[in-house]
Amino acid sequence: MTDDTVCMINTNVLVYAFEAADTLKHELAGDLVEEMLERELKAAVSTQILSELFVNITAEKKKSAVTNPLSVKEAKNVLSDVISLAEIAVLECVHSAGVLTSGFAH
Repeated sequence: MTDDTVCMINTNVLVYAFEAADTLKHELAGDLVEEMLERELKAAVSTQILSELFVNITAEKKKSAVTNPLSVKEAKNVLSDVISLAEIAVLECVHSAGVLTSGFAH
């Protein structure tokens, strides 16, 4: 990757970083988050991904993507951490051309 490459992080990667039930996926996701922490990986998340992450880590246990769902307060802290590690991708659709464009804000 070049120095200006920004990787869009998927919701599942963030969920697996917190969920240890699947050891391999947890380890791989943890490695990506570690690269974000060490600023080796320039990452971006969309507001949709942040919303999906919140729902997945706070849902009732039988509907949750994680074994031990977090409280709303804990989830807010997680989202704050993710926001501090990644750029926020602002996606907008240009209807006339049918093209998806993006910009980044931090």
